[in-house]
Amino acid sequence: MKPLLIPIILVALITKTHALIISEIMSNPIGSDSGREWLEVYNDGQTPIDLSKLTISVKGATPDIVTQVSGGASLLPGDYAVIGATVSGATHFTDDYPSFTKPLFKSSVTLANTGTLSLQILIDGQVMDTLSSYTAAKEGRTYARIGAVFQTGNPTPGEANTQAPVEEKTSSASQAADSSNQSNSSSGSFISSTVSAGGISYSNGSVLTDIIVSLPQEKLVISGAETEFIVKSTLKGGHGNELITYTWAFGDGGQGTGTTTKYTYAYTGRYLATVEATHGAVIGQGKMIVKVVSPDIVIIGAGKDTRGNYLDIGNPNPYELNLSQWRLTFNGMSFPFPKNTILNASSTTRVSGSAMGFNGVTLTDGMVIKILFPHNEEVTRYSYSSIKQINIPATVQQSNVVKPLTGQGIQILQTKKTVIQKKIVSVATSTHASTTHVLTTTKKDTRLASWVKGILGK
Repeated sequence: MKPLLIPIILVALITKTHALIISEIMSNPIGSDSGREWLEVYNDGQTPIDLSKLTISVKGATPDIVTQVSGGASLLPGDYAVIGATVSGATHFTDDYPSFTKPLFKSSVTLANTGTLSLQILIDGQVMDTLSSYTAAKEGRTYARIGAVFQTGNPTPGEANTQAPVEEKTSSASQAADSSNQSNSSSGSFISSTVSAGGISYSNGSVLTDIIVSLPQEKLVISGAETEFIVKSTLKGGHGNELITYTWAFGDGGQGTGTTTKYTYAYTGRYLATVEATHGAVIGQGKMIVKVVSPDIVIIGAGKDTRGNYLDIGNPNPYELNLSQWRLTFNGMSFPFPKNTILNASSTTRVSGSAMGFNGVTLTDGMVIKILFPHNEEVTRYSYSSIKQINIPATVQQSNVVKPLTGQGIQILQTKKTVIQKKIVSVATSTHASTTHVLTTTKKDTRLASWVKGILGK
């Protein structure tokens, strides 16, 4: 008997009054819902819409305020924006969709998974769109506007909605045959892999038993820093994923387990990380490129102004660096960087003492300021001086430094031809002295100085 294909369509009563419309609702993500529910809106008008005063009302309750996260507050015609639900004031939307670049907002709104619901969006108190009655989609699916009706859809935040695969219903005889085939195939495994953001995709197995594994196509991490890795998966055919187990191989000999795991790469380079999802005899595999970079940042300077203490950190790299939970220390006094503290590429960031809590630190000459990984490994250091300082970039490959010899009318020209990593050379000058002091955090090559002293008898 052939399978009967029965399309399931969830239809809602839609009341549209303005150009801003509700386009997609994710109220039941796979796994935990905390901070991962979201609502997508669409501008089907001809002019931009300011979302800075957008609010959301569920079941006629007092509207929840929406706060901008990224991408600007203006929604262009024909474009999408997403409002992510929050937990502890933060949304985890970008953890699930790291490549999302459209306007992103957050709200304390709760999107229920059960019962008949209603939803309304407003701007400055004026109703934009209303869903007077709808039912939440099953786990991992969205309630999406496709054409003139809402249907069960695939999650497509920021893009045109697509209908979810049609569910298959088979007779008892065909189900028994399928079960028999699986039990007689114990020597082989069904394999399916789908990697998001343009990654690898292949399938070899039953449609009802394939596992879909989702990973970013590429992830940037820092050598020496512990990094969190997350995998998402589901079973085709709408089956739950509670019993799926995960095994990671990070490409450098390291391994891990679980949907979320932490790992530290010791060396820079490009690695192919693999995660295998297993559900009985069914196996799904996902792969992603991990680019491991060096944390070549420098403390350029520190000081105090009318606003309090500050610290300037330079990132000479062509990529951003995330300092989440790294620590800043002043002679051992520790101040952690908040989560998602990100240094812009090829720029200098001034860190506020009042924001991070080190305004009470008294900056004294010789004070050692360090930046450490969360596990206390040192990244870079700086020796504070109240004398005006000029920092020489650490990436200079050849530099000439003139050093006067005290009491002698001779100057020695030193030529350095070494590449220095994670170190800085600082030259300090004083208006009260006639000499130029050279301060360095690198180990000096004293052979030339010893040779000169030998000639001069010193």
